[in-house]
Amino acid sequence: MTTEIIKSLDDMMLRLERNHKSTLRLQGIVKSYRYEPKNYECFLIIRRLRTNLDQLTLDQKTLIDQLKEQSVDVKESHTLIDAMLLRYKQLDSEIAGYLLEAQRH
Repeated sequence: MTTEIIKSLDDMMLRLERNHKSTLRLQGIVKSYRYEPKNYECFLIIRRLRTNLDQLTLDQKTLIDQLKEQSVDVKESHTLIDAMLLRYKQLDSEIAGYLLEAQRH
């Protein structure tokens, strides 16, 4: 392996770990009483977001552990990390939309 590939993987690993910390922070925000649902539709949305956050947190932790143990191929690692980062970005966007909606009520 070249040092460039390893450096790239290390950078991606750092981003993944930062996103994991952000996911934990988002869990705290979403579970906060300030953003409790005001109607049934919001209740369904927040329940789905909490479930997705819980699953993302678990998946991130599992992937981080696998990468630290080096039980995943380098090329596969890039693919898995990219997918995880994309999931985080999408979920973060959905949560931001919900929080804006919750503040209006």
